[in-house]
Amino acid sequence: GASYVSAPKSWTLYGTNSTSPGTDYTDSEWTSLHVGSNTTNNTKNTEIGTYDLTTTGSFTSYRWVFTECYEDGSSGMILGDITAYEPQAMPEVTIISTTDTAESAPSNAMGILWLDAMDATVTDATEANNAIRLYVSRDGGSTYDWMPLTDDGEYDGDTHRYVCEALALSATSGTSVCYRIISEDLGDGAPDFDLYAVAILHDGLEEAA
Repeated sequence: GASYVSAPKSWTLYGTNSTSPGTDYTDSEWTSLHVGSNTTNNTKNTEIGTYDLTTTGSFTSYRWVFTECYEDGSSGMILGDITAYEPQAMPEVTIISTTDTAESAPSNAMGILWLDAMDATVTDATEANNAIRLYVSRDGGSTYDWMPLTDDGEYDGDTHRYVCEALALSATSGTSVCYRIISEDLGDGAPDFDLYAVAILHDGLEEAA
């Protein structure tokens, strides 16, 4: 029987804002946005893959030039569907625990996160450089102390245990204790992460979630 038409193998995507761009895609009016290749997949009705553009911007017209396709005995190429989209940055996330009452105002605290950070920064010595941050409050969440975390090693698979040991608390004192976790946008959107457990230990009270 006849073979199905071949899948694309190599291509270049161009963009332009010219109202009358030249027909030659090598013209200076055209900007190369992505040079791609499909080196493995010539299976019918199968997704080739997802590709990031090497050059981004806003363009009014696009031209997709396919320079090579798989040879399978046919004389053409088939492309079932193309989807272009702009990735959406993750919103910043703030998690605040319920407030518990300590027997006395704590002066020191220890924090532990069981977390798959998915490459997000959580151990930088500068607070603003941490994409995921842990805080503890003694006044019901009006003021917080940042708890710098160190990576205590792999806990289970991609999950690591991050620890802040014996932090001397300096924010407003009190007995209304809660914690806060913030995922911060450091320029590319807030990070994805999986949070499995939190523990805050301090004078007279252990709070866990």
